[in-house]
Amino acid sequence: HFPCALLDVFELLQYQAKVMEADLENWMNEIRTKRDMFYELNYYTTPQLLALSEELGQLSHNSGGSSSIKAGVMNLLRGISRNVTSEEIKALFKKHINDMACIFDS
Repeated sequence: HFPCALLDVFELLQYQAKVMEADLENWMNEIRTKRDMFYELNYYTTPQLLALSEELGQLSHNSGGSSSIKAGVMNLLRGISRNVTSEEIKALFKKHINDMACIFDS
């Protein structure tokens, strides 16, 4: 027989395992939903998505300015649109930022 303290720890671990399983299931459902909504996400691994997010986030902070987009990020984007250029990406960001500014100004 286990002493009471060990039984409590065992029950706590079982409870934590169930909570973690539920969290994992919720996370997987969320990922499935996002991947259905944004099919292009299926082309990337998590580290690639993080790299894209970081680089495009910096681009949006620079308002699509003169900073260059890293070659690795451009290669990832070309996996979806073969002939996309960094100038096109910057122009899209500049337009998006201007559109958002108009929405918030009104």
